[in-house]
Amino acid sequence: MNIIIADDHKLIAKLLEKYLTSNPEINVVDVVYNGMEVLKSVRVNDIDLVLCDISMPILDGMRTLKLLKESYYDLKVVMLSIHNEKWMIQKALNLGACGYISKESKKEEVLMAVTSASADSIYLSSQIMEIMKN
Repeated sequence: MNIIIADDHKLIAKLLEKYLTSNPEINVVDVVYNGMEVLKSVRVNDIDLVLCDISMPILDGMRTLKLLKESYYDLKVVMLSIHNEKWMIQKALNLGACGYISKESKKEEVLMAVTSASADSIYLSSQIMEIMKN
């Protein structure tokens, strides 16, 4: 599976890259730091999934998600955020995200989200599931 990691915090992005590339089924094609870079990378690379932060400069994750789904309907997008408000989670899902992970989640949940997305399932991290129940 070819993925892009998009997070404006370079340390987080690089840690995610290191963790995900330890799985032989995952190929991190690009690591970018804003939504505009996501759009540029998707245009020139064969991408299956974007792991996308919500709070990014130039073009935020929600707007990036909306633009990706308009142009690349089948592209999987998993949102990764510190924003755990119910309305924001629902907005991401309504825009077409196939997953939402809290940045407070365990690293294993990132892999579960990517794996679920590749199987056409929606994945919500355990913390996000609790928020959505209430």
